[in-house]
Amino acid sequence: MFLALPTALLLLAPAPPPRQRVLEGLSSQFAWVVAGAAAAGWAWPHAVSTHVLAGQPSVSNALSVAMFCAGAGLSRNDITSALVRRPRALLGGVCAQYTVMPSLAKAASLCVQSHPDVAAGMLLVGCCPGGAASNVVTLVAKGDVGLSIAMTATSTLCAGLATPALARRLGYGLGAVEIPSRLLYRPMLQTLVVPTLLGVAFNETAPPKPAALVKAVAPAVSSVLIAAIVSRVVADARLAPALTAALTARVALSLLALHASGFALGYVVASYVLRIQDPPSRRAISIEVGMQNSALAAVLAASLFPHDLAAASRAALPGGLSACCHSLLGGALASYWRRRRPPFANE
Repeated sequence: MFLALPTALLLLAPAPPPRQRVLEGLSSQFAWVVAGAAAAGWAWPHAVSTHVLAGQPSVSNALSVAMFCAGAGLSRNDITSALVRRPRALLGGVCAQYTVMPSLAKAASLCVQSHPDVAAGMLLVGCCPGGAASNVVTLVAKGDVGLSIAMTATSTLCAGLATPALARRLGYGLGAVEIPSRLLYRPMLQTLVVPTLLGVAFNETAPPKPAALVKAVAPAVSSVLIAAIVSRVVADARLAPALTAALTARVALSLLALHASGFALGYVVASYVLRIQDPPSRRAISIEVGMQNSALAAVLAASLFPHDLAAASRAALPGGLSACCHSLLGGALASYWRRRRPPFANE
């Protein structure tokens, strides 16, 4: 599974400035890369379904490599330093991640309750941890990047237990679909927890040069892999029966409302519940709460229907569209904050 990573790293090794600019562009323009991949999956579903990450194991393996890359950019100090310096912001932000978004996703899933498989995918979007792209968005927004990284790492490590438990508890009432937590623990470990821990271990123990190489190219590799997952998920959903344009539009609008509410409530929680004074930390918490690991949600949703390809494709659709929605909304919010006065005065 991880044999593809060294090959990619050798091909993408940063040395010449033009290649380095390409690597930086893939990560800094993540929102547009994902949006373009989703558009390609919708416009050419047969070609994408045939040639991009053919088969569910390939999608899961791609996510595992992406999470290894995310872990390779982390260290134990990323969490411990934030925990020592601002425990209220870190722990409060993670709690907001696992209360605000699951509650909003439960409400959003009721909008597509007539399609239980799609509703299950919608719920899983809210129950997943924060996405690694949030760290880039926080940087653009002039937020507290250290806090953002610590929140992403902490919510990711907690997700092995939190995501299946929340999905099972909130999944009641979604029609004919149940979300048994036991079916989610194994894919959570395989695609999220273990690869992330391996990435952290690599960063901590590898010699300096290989570690620096991986750290330099990891954001670009993650961006490409997540874009490929989104493109494949959207293409499969486009080909799935009983998925109409009206239903797709309803899912997209529900996701836009879900993530916009997540950004807003994340900022409210940081300002008035946690009473955090500095704007950079407020921004980081807002972005972390609003942005989810949507690729993970798509993989988990598809795993609920191992013997029904059409249902698996429909269930994964919210995860694919969510990546586009939160990336574009987060990018717009970051651009707005970046143009405001220096984030040291009260906002």
